[in-house]
Amino acid sequence: MEALRADLNSVKDARQKFKAQNQKLRQQTGIMNSKYLSKDFEDLKYTLRQERQELDYNVLKHKYMLSVIDEYNKRTSQKSKIK
Repeated sequence: MEALRADLNSVKDARQKFKAQNQKLRQQTGIMNSKYLSKDFEDLKYTLRQERQELDYNVLKHKYMLSVIDEYNKRTSQKSKIK
């Protein structure tokens, strides 16, 4: 009877070690194990890329608008100096 208890305890210990190792491996692989999380991550990457392109475009547009305003201010200041 004592031998069966010892065997049972060793099996339980082995099971606990296996569960801990399995959990560790699942955490290491993370997103790759879940197709839904992987899809969500890819969608987020795509959206982020699009928003970054839009931001870059808006920055360029803003610089252009500032240059137009500066040019306008230069021309108006020159006209006022002539008068």
